[in-house]
Amino acid sequence: MLTTSININMDTIKNCISYIADIITIVVAIYGIGLGLSKKTKTLTGFKINYYVSRIFKTGIIIFVSSIIFQFTKDIILSMIRDNSMSLIGELTNSIFIITLDIFLFWLIVPIIWTSSFMYTIEFINLFLPNSYKINTQKFKNEIIFRIDKAIYGRDNKVIDVTDKLQRMINNNLLEITASNALAGDPFPDTIKDLIIDYTVNGVTKREIIKEHDTKIIPN
Repeated sequence: MLTTSININMDTIKNCISYIADIITIVVAIYGIGLGLSKKTKTLTGFKINYYVSRIFKTGIIIFVSSIIFQFTKDIILSMIRDNSMSLIGELTNSIFIITLDIFLFWLIVPIIWTSSFMYTIEFINLFLPNSYKINTQKFKNEIIFRIDKAIYGRDNKVIDVTDKLQRMINNNLLEITASNALAGDPFPDTIKDLIIDYTVNGVTKREIIKEHDTKIIPN
């Protein structure tokens, strides 16, 4: 009786610990996602949190969808089988058909999840369509036009123009920049300086002011 009681208590404790761990994991995940979303274009940390969390989330969805695709195609094949005594050639043919159908469905669905765009899926479909029936993908392109109009670093009238340098630092229509003397020297020693960036994104002009030693991701 005593042994049974101890075992029950231990199981209860283990379950409680498991539930607490799950709750902590969910709370931390929600907090991390919320922090990343609220600060993804304001701070480097927020941007990285949002970047990695979104990719982990998308990867999880892709794995889930891929498993459904595999099960779906497998069920189709099983429903087509009438004779259990299928020959080796018949089994091989079915296996090839399952793999081909899996790949086709994978390339239809996964790009939509990963890129949040229909463009790559439609381009894949276009491979199988004659020229007269191909779908125009131009309207599905989420193209961002981002350029630095003017960027100066300094304070008051003691500034250095860093426009060209920042323009060259743009990567994938994003600029990760730290305001520091490493940009072009120290135009105003012993004074906290600002990096003032005037930029245009998709025809809209904006300004970002970054304090010395701060890091930001633009556009925001």
